[in-house]
Amino acid sequence: MRNLFLCCAFLIFFANEVRAEIYFKPESISPLLTRQPILRSSVEYKREVSHILQLQKNIDQVELKKAIEEHVITVEMLVQNVMPQLTRADFPLLYKMLDSSNKTALGVSENAKIFWNTKRPYLEDKRIKALVEPHLNGSYPSSHTVSAQVLARILGLLFVEKREAFFVRAEEIAQHRVLLGMHYPHDLAAAKEVSLLVVGALMQTPHFLKDLERAKEEIALKIQN
Repeated sequence: MRNLFLCCAFLIFFANEVRAEIYFKPESISPLLTRQPILRSSVEYKREVSHILQLQKNIDQVELKKAIEEHVITVEMLVQNVMPQLTRADFPLLYKMLDSSNKTALGVSENAKIFWNTKRPYLEDKRIKALVEPHLNGSYPSSHTVSAQVLARILGLLFVEKREAFFVRAEEIAQHRVLLGMHYPHDLAAAKEVSLLVVGALMQTPHFLKDLERAKEEIALKIQN
């Protein structure tokens, strides 16, 4: 049943990603603009490993279920969690803009992963378990966190009164990646830096700004009516 759910989530994600266009090339944002990964020999690294082990020792099954369902990040994970009335069918311009923003963010984070080429926690330390189907790409930075933070910031511009709720949801998604053994806490910290760079670049991109305005108009028209 879980595999079927993940398969469906991936197919929905893939279909949306195929249609979406990126707003700028991933290499437009250099991985060197963020801090570098912490040394594996450092005290901080050992502290982070202990943190992951402690999380996995005392697993909250409700949180684990949520984390597994977030295996493939989608726009709906942010939007539907906070404002379920905003469906893809009713707000196509909003979702088109968010899909393209998400695809852009994922491209930037993947470019950084390739550059830094760090192993995921479950591959570095045998005591850490992969509690979801493993990802084989790099660990640093966390793509889930980059995407969630970018989406939360954009949605916060559109729905100011829900801004904090979007950030809470984005943080939940990020922390779940640590629980699953997919990321270290410093992967999340770097991802938040990357998300700021992505949003900053988006706000300087005419195509994005045009789509953002169209989404605002759609929201104003449909929510008022």
